[in-house]
Amino acid sequence: MEKISKTYDVPPAEALDSSAISQSVAHQLRRAHGQFIQRFLHYFSVVNLRPTEYSVLAMIADNPGWKQSEIAAVLGIQRANFVSLMNDLEERCLTERRNVPNDRRSYALHLTPSGEAC
Repeated sequence: MEKISKTYDVPPAEALDSSAISQSVAHQLRRAHGQFIQRFLHYFSVVNLRPTEYSVLAMIADNPGWKQSEIAAVLGIQRANFVSLMNDLEERCLTERRNVPNDRRSYALHLTPSGEAC
């Protein structure tokens, strides 16, 4: 059976008209996002931190004591996903949950010294 890639002649890059895509804002944003994510992952690989985790840590750093539900809502993260994310950050000793006075169902979020160092 012949490979699909061998059934098509690929034109040289100089022959391709890329003017429409090179002027596309959506295409340029996608490329910029891809480069940003690649650089982010490289830089934060030392502490094994993903972009979403960084956003959560930054929100907690700027708003210590906020409830899980409040930070999840601001970041647009579904509640169940946020609980799992917080479990992971807490296991890595980057965050801690503290009881909220007068609300036994909620936890206030705080960074640990390790979380502040990130």
